[in-house]
Formats: sequence, structure tokens, C-alpha cells
Amino acid sequence: MGWLQKTLARVGVGGAKAEVSVERDDIQQGQSVTVTLIVHGGEAMQQIDKISFDLCCDFMGWEEVRGAGEQGRKKQRRRITHKLLSWSLSDAFELSKGESRRFETELNVPAETPLSMGDCNVWLETSLDIPMAKDPSTKTPLTIKPSLHLNAVFDVLEAHGLRIEKADCEQDERNPRSFEQVFSWMPVSGAYEGIWRKLDVVVTHKDNALDIGMTVHRQGEGLGDMVGRLVGANKLERSLDVSLDDSVEHVQVALNNVLQKIT
Repeated sequence: MGWLQKTLARVGVGGAKAEVSVERDDIQQGQSVTVTLIVHGGEAMQQIDKISFDLCCDFMGWEEVRGAGEQGRKKQRRRITHKLLSWSLSDAFELSKGESRRFETELNVPAETPLSMGDCNVWLETSLDIPMAKDPSTKTPLTIKPSLHLNAVFDVLEAHGLRIEKADCEQDERNPRSFEQVFSWMPVSGAYEGIWRKLDVVVTHKDNALDIGMTVHRQGEGLGDMVGRLVGANKLERSLDVSLDDSVEHVQVALNNVLQKIT
């Protein structure tokens, strides 16, 4: 093995590469899928100490920035990467020149993984730990669908004439290291058309439960509407906790009862 080949492999030129495929294109929250990894050897033998996997998402948040010589704190709004789950295959092995090896692992998607809606991105990042070398990595985009219970919530809202206008993944003000996904629904038909301006829904997974937070923005008129928005008088907060052991029918009945009591 020549000196040039060793050097190139260390900086990632002509070195090992990772090829990742996931069992299905779209995955439900809380679902497990098989991930297949093929590691292709490069122009020189390399030692692989570990294969690491990170399930990541991003959200809009605030990050402190400070230039050289600046005093005080400054914040700028930017997309922040958040690791939802990390695991690894820790058995070391040697990968010969041109050799390929196949591995399989399970991706257990956490229930709190945000949906692939709006500006939210979810991906699987796979990295090879190679001593004294640039670690090659690959990103695999994933499409996350709602769990059965969350889908039941969406079905009820649609049945009441509401449609999703947008979904934002934002920094959680109560926990700046995490996020919340806000679904904004607009009444396009039914009893709430002309009564509600919009409905914001935030769903939080806690242990084996689903916390559904709802903010109703009532529709007002003229100056009264403007003042109401400023002081929050046009807002109405409601919440509903359901167990994931409950049937989807139970979730739908409970949510219908809450909605019907809102005027």
C-alpha cells in the first residue's frame, strides 16, 4: 500500500463510504423499521471502530452569537439541529481495499418525532468512526407520518370543517433545548366558519399519554377585534390528555366533547 493511498484515505479521498437504505419511505411516529447499511471499502485498508446512527430533526430557534471583542449577548434566529435518538454498532472491523460489508439495525422512531410537514426536516445520519481519518457520514431523509392516535385527532378536526394551513416546528419556550410542532387549522366550513379565525394545536407526548393543547383564536370585528388580539381576549385555551392505551375511537369521542363545549 503506497504512502499516497494511505494519506488520501485518512482525509476521506478514496476512503470508505456508507450506503444506507430504510425499509419504507414513510414511517409512523413510534414505529420500528429496519435500516440496511452497506460499507464500501476505498483505495486502502481501513479500520472501522464504530458505526454511529443519529435520528435528527431541525426547528427554528434562537442562538446566542458574539463576535470577537463584542460585549453583551446577541441572539439570532436560525435553524437548530436536534438529536432525537442515537445508537451505534460498536464491533470494530477491518475493511479491505474494495471490500463491501452489509449490516442491519432497527430504527425505533420516538413518538415525539415531528411530522414531515411545513418546514420541518427529519433525517438519519450515519457515520463511520475511522481512527486518524475524516469520518465519512451520510444523511438519509425520512418522511414521518402521524401515529394512529394523532391521526385520529386530525380526522376529528377535519370532520368539523377545519383544514391545516401550516405546521411550524419551533423552539419550546419552556425548554429551549427542545421544540414543539404547532399545527394551525383554518375553519373552511361547518359550525366554526366565521366564528373562529384559526385553531392552533400543539401535541406533546408524555410517557404513555398524548397532551393535546388547543388555542382558539376567535373572529372579531373592527376595532374590537384589533384590541382583542392585542390583549389576548380573543383567545381561548383548552387541553385534553389521552392515554395511548385508549382506542382511537375513545380519543375521537373525547376530543369531540371538548370541541362541542367551545363557543
